[in-house]
Amino acid sequence: MMDAGLTCINTPRAFLTSLFDAAVAQADPMRVIAQHLPPRPKGRLIVIGAGKASARMAEAAEAHCGPCEGLAITRYGYARPCEGIEIVEAAHPVPDAAGEAATRRLLDMVSEATIGPITTRSPTARPVTPSPSSEMVPQYSWPMVMGAWSRLRG
Repeated sequence: MMDAGLTCINTPRAFLTSLFDAAVAQADPMRVIAQHLPPRPKGRLIVIGAGKASARMAEAAEAHCGPCEGLAITRYGYARPCEGIEIVEAAHPVPDAAGEAATRRLLDMVSEATIGPITTRSPTARPVTPSPSSEMVPQYSWPMVMGAWSRLRG
């Protein structure tokens, strides 16, 4: 007797495909980010990110907190709609000029902010956020943080 909640899968390929689809659905930032974020803090909220998942994570942050400011750098073809967070597409795995320019802007944005208590990392950040020269600020570690809650000084 088969449980009514289970679907009969007749082929190994269909079974493995269903397992893969279930795993991907469980890892979707729209599904998992909100449970790891606190309520929206008072003041100005800046979300930054870099990596292939950063645009989807930024989209999830805005879905949870409402419109935010910020910048997320992702691979070409991975952009997502956001209200206040700018999504910049750049080359991956070899960085290009768009990635370099966006990284400079992201670093400028972070240098003006005080980082709050919440950060999550996008594991693929390094390829789309090049450190092209020694003038890049060395205290920033790669991968860049995603979802950093920030309040600007002043």
